[in-house]
Amino acid sequence: MPPKQPINKTPAIRRDLTRGRSVSQTATQHGVSCRYVYEVIGRYKLPRNRPVAPGGALEKQIIRTYKATRKLRDTARIHSQAESTVRKIIETPRARALLKPGARF
Repeated sequence: MPPKQPINKTPAIRRDLTRGRSVSQTATQHGVSCRYVYEVIGRYKLPRNRPVAPGGALEKQIIRTYKATRKLRDTARIHSQAESTVRKIIETPRARALLKPGARF
């Protein structure tokens, strides 16, 4: 049985994940395993913050979802991203052009 991770680090881990930090960065910062960070993600239904390549498929999916819902929080939850990450994506000039009525992907 693996050793238990300290529970007092959980609030700081949750804060970092909701601010957009990656799993590996969060684990390194707090001296815990990535597995433990994923357990915290599962327990509290937090974003996983996968990297989003500019112009990539995930970025396009996020823009499409936001265009359909117009809700930042819903878009972030659907794609398991921090709201700050989604906000940065939809504020880019490329995204603004795609969010205009009648714009096609």
